[in-house]
Amino acid sequence: MRFSSLRSPRRGAVLIVALLFAAGIAISLGSFLQLSNNASQLSYRSFWAGAAMNAAESGLEHGMWSVNRQLAGNGTAAWAGWGGGTHAQRTFDLGTLSGGARSEVKVYVSRRDLAGEPFIVARSIITPPRGPATEKWIKVTLRKRSRFENGLVARNVIRFSGNNATVDSWDSDPDNDPSTAPVPYSAAVRRDNGSVGSVLIENPSIFTNNADIWGTASTGGVDPTSGVGANGSILGADSAAKDKSSWIKINVDPDRVATDFTADFDVERTPTEGTTLGAISLSSSTQTLVGSTNFNAPVTYMIPRITMSGNDNTVLRITGHVAIVLTETTGETLSMTGQSSLVIAEGGSLKLYSAGDIRIAGNGVANHNPQPKTFMVFGTAQDVDNNGATTHQTINIAGNGDLKAVVYAPNATTNINGNGNVMGSVVSGNINLTGNAAFHYDESLARLDTGEPLGLDKWNEFVSLADRQAYASIMNF
Repeated sequence: MRFSSLRSPRRGAVLIVALLFAAGIAISLGSFLQLSNNASQLSYRSFWAGAAMNAAESGLEHGMWSVNRQLAGNGTAAWAGWGGGTHAQRTFDLGTLSGGARSEVKVYVSRRDLAGEPFIVARSIITPPRGPATEKWIKVTLRKRSRFENGLVARNVIRFSGNNATVDSWDSDPDNDPSTAPVPYSAAVRRDNGSVGSVLIENPSIFTNNADIWGTASTGGVDPTSGVGANGSILGADSAAKDKSSWIKINVDPDRVATDFTADFDVERTPTEGTTLGAISLSSSTQTLVGSTNFNAPVTYMIPRITMSGNDNTVLRITGHVAIVLTETTGETLSMTGQSSLVIAEGGSLKLYSAGDIRIAGNGVANHNPQPKTFMVFGTAQDVDNNGATTHQTINIAGNGDLKAVVYAPNATTNINGNGNVMGSVVSGNINLTGNAAFHYDESLARLDTGEPLGLDKWNEFVSLADRQAYASIMNF
């Protein structure tokens, strides 16, 4: 009896199943290979895209270095190797990268003469051994920076000790036109930009206590509200219209506190040349220092120290624009006691440089100009610890009248004691405000050219073709 006819259909069915199974494996394997290939290509492109971004940022750094060298007065070295006229351009060959790709970046700098605020466009091109080239286009807009973009700035601690101390702001030059008359502070021009900031990232850094800050409070990482007392506040004009049900403290607007504050604390460069005078010691007498007619080019006097004491006839008078460099570096290089006073005449200004301690008491400083920038105190003590944790200079300013001044002393402890108006800006290692003084930040100081390097204002990456086409004509060189 034969059974072959019964087994043949079964064999055929097994074969068909095997073929289908093999086909499925082949399809899956093909899909896997295609997926692997796509992933490899994507990884390949992503790798070169990252390299292109690094190259573009390198080009931006070259451009910013040249712009800031120009700002520092070394334009010849700044633009060596660059082409163009008012607008500079240059191609940097970055050589062959790992993997055999060629890398270059084209950099265009607008307004290299710094007549306006320049912008930089960087176009990097990575040409790999296989596949199309990868490009990154980045544009940055630069702006002048000022050390005085905030009212009170400390490396460490800011402490208010009075029960009625206040902080607010105004703009003494709202039209940004020095030819028009400056605007003095008054309640009519009061604004809510009284900014207070500390870069400290641990422990309480702003002891607001019972002071009222009409503006903002920022730290490097500590909760700014932790130092607000029962009668203190951090508010603004828009705070009254907000829903306060979710506020942690009823007198603290959460939109006006932050923990990401940063600042630079480079020591001011001290003038090294000027008219040398002997030490000034005044007691019931007056002395006048005569300056220039140019605020940006004052007459500089090199004086070891200044000591003033006695009755109200003890006066050091400043006429015109004057800079004083106190050349001794230890002890009190400026000491004002009794009823002595420092008088800055209308239309004049004083820049005071000292690495030693400063004590301004007596009748204090009578600045007959409405703008605080007309009296600038630069504490030039060095940070010997190189970390800012310890201060190496003390600046004491006391009085019950109005003080219009700018203090920049990153390695000092600045103590302001009084019950009058303090107008301007203070940048210091520590800041202590004792008494019930009202501090008014002059917002025009944020526009004061203090010789700082230009910084980034806006950063844009051009991804779409339309964005790139807008700058194609200046980047095809």
